[in-house]
Amino acid sequence: RLADDHARAQRLAEGVRAAGYTAQTPQTNMLYVNVRDGIAAEKQLDEAGVRCLHVSNTSLRLVTHIDVTDAGIDHAIATFDRLADTLAAG
Repeated sequence: RLADDHARAQRLAEGVRAAGYTAQTPQTNMLYVNVRDGIAAEKQLDEAGVRCLHVSNTSLRLVTHIDVTDAGIDHAIATFDRLADTLAAG
């Protein structure tokens, strides 16, 4: 199961990078993404159904786990892409 979570985190990282964000290559099921405003980004993503946690003024943490499906990853990537103009760090 954990291997699936790691693969989903990797796919999420690739998707958010393709949308114009800076994101580390995950080594586990946790992904850190740089954004312009962590608090605002967390709020906007949460309203769109993407759960995350701002861990600093400019960074979000996303975690893949048993409740995160491939469809959820697709939704998260699409949401990051849609909000890139307002969320991505310049």
